[in-house]
Amino acid sequence: MTRTVPNVQTALRRLAPATTRRASQGLEPIASTDLARPDPPVSHRKRPMTSSPDARTLSRRTLLKGATLSVGALALLRGAFVPTAARAQGNSLPAGTLHSFSIGGVKFHTYVSPAQAVNVTSHIVEFDDQILLVDATMLPPTAKAVSEIIASLGKPVGMAVLSHEHPDHWGGASAMDGVTFSTLPGVRDGMRAEATGGDWPEPTNVLN
Repeated sequence: MTRTVPNVQTALRRLAPATTRRASQGLEPIASTDLARPDPPVSHRKRPMTSSPDARTLSRRTLLKGATLSVGALALLRGAFVPTAARAQGNSLPAGTLHSFSIGGVKFHTYVSPAQAVNVTSHIVEFDDQILLVDATMLPPTAKAVSEIIASLGKPVGMAVLSHEHPDHWGGASAMDGVTFSTLPGVRDGMRAEATGGDWPEPTNVLN
């Protein structure tokens, strides 16, 4: 049921007769504090929101399982670029997809792993005479698919970098023959910690 709150003038009109009766009976006038609205029953009070530590903390493995396209791949999809199927990988993995476009004479290719490999990406920036490679995907089969795309372009890899320490971006690095990756010192330390504490072998083709 909806409760109508009276305005100030209505409240004063209702209060005046009660004040007169109290005065005629020799009682003290109603103090202003007596008009304060009482506290609501405990059952109606808002309780602070609480959450368990488990609800506030997501493990990296949980994030990997629920991972979707990276920001770069999503930007390509939003631009309505039609992907082409990349070559199917081994170990029963279906083919990934390749999204390509050109800006100012520079070609960009983003390989997106299949869903079974949590849709992680590798980015190939194709210049006139060389290639910039960003990330190696998570699994050796998907990394080999990226290597095949690079080979089809007929240009050498001038630089290869790993963006951050999560294994879904460097787990396949060792499977990319002839490619040496660079990264920031802090990222390198994080990769080493991930490799030590998990099931991911530390790649040997990443500069110290």
